[in-house]
Amino acid sequence: MKQKEIKVKNISYFFEEIARERFSVLENVTTTFAYKKITAIIGASSSGKTVLLKHLNGLLIPTSGEVHIDDYVIKANQKKIHNVNKIRKKIGFVFQFVQRQLFEETVEKDIIFGPLNFGFSKKNAKKNAKKYLKLLGLSESFLKRSPFELSGGQKSRVAIAGIFAYEPDFVIFDQLANGFDLSMKNNFLQLLVNLRNEYNKTIIFTSNDNNDVLKIADEVIVLDQGKLITKRPPMELFLDNVFCEKWKIKIPKTINFINLWKKYGFVADNLNFQDENKLITSVVDYFKKKN
Repeated sequence: MKQKEIKVKNISYFFEEIARERFSVLENVTTTFAYKKITAIIGASSSGKTVLLKHLNGLLIPTSGEVHIDDYVIKANQKKIHNVNKIRKKIGFVFQFVQRQLFEETVEKDIIFGPLNFGFSKKNAKKNAKKYLKLLGLSESFLKRSPFELSGGQKSRVAIAGIFAYEPDFVIFDQLANGFDLSMKNNFLQLLVNLRNEYNKTIIFTSNDNNDVLKIADEVIVLDQGKLITKRPPMELFLDNVFCEKWKIKIPKTINFINLWKKYGFVADNLNFQDENKLITSVVDYFKKKN
């Protein structure tokens, strides 16, 4: 069985303004989004993050280069993408303002719209609506409610359930957990890890919060002015102070703590600083051992 992955090969994207002046948004980007990995894409505003995401399921067509999605290929300047519905069934896209994806009169109708459109039976679509709504922390009682009467966080979870419900192999988030409060966000991040581990999902996301990137990403892509600067594990990236300073990458809070910890002569080898709770636990253990 062929492994599920997305490859982008030397893709560039330009747009033209008045007087046919060309502006580069992506420039010769080559990378692979591997099966069952969580990949974060970070960079300054206008670095090309969202534009890269939109190439991964055919929302944009590259000016040059190719995008390979399993056996499907999107080539530069195609007028029409063949099998675009099959591609979008494989790749769910959660937009930055996810609440705008809601449009039906009830939560249930909104969630089952995608599965029905992609060939699920009504029975299975409704089954998945209950399943993924529950995974996102909302009870079945929400199914009959209007999505427009819900809070902002609830609307976001309903819209995301609508993507999960047709069970794409890849799920893309433009600005992960946008609009979630801290408690809701932490639960959601853990859900994404579970989806990768238990449901074999591949997650790709952009984020302006590098604390979230450190918590869940397996790999991090750094973009700057449309160019791919590096791709490496988050711990390795954020511990590279020289690189982060050069490219103005904000250091996660726990890494800042570790830098201070080392500055004052403590050994950090046994500390777990992937997130705040693990860091606190490992610091307490450190001092227990030191009595």
